[in-house]
Amino acid sequence: SNPFFIMLYLKSFYGIYFKNPKISDNIRKKFGMDLDKILISCVFKMMPCNANNFTWYYDVVYGNCWKFNTLENQSDEQIITQPGVFHSLQLGI
Repeated sequence: SNPFFIMLYLKSFYGIYFKNPKISDNIRKKFGMDLDKILISCVFKMMPCNANNFTWYYDVVYGNCWKFNTLENQSDEQIITQPGVFHSLQLGI
């Protein structure tokens, strides 16, 4: 149980499986949690939001990530124009 060898193994596993461009997004998604399962609450500008307001993407450093406000129709884009709790995105995870 040498920590060096464990880290070396994990780094090699990470390099082979996660940075490999041949690995499909469906496989990558399975290595993380579904946003539906971990998102407890979502509020944007005091209005409820949910996992449907997020778009999944894969980052080679952080793994599974989600972007908020990635609407195809930019006219519906949510913009924050003031600071403060009442004008922000609040997440419970």
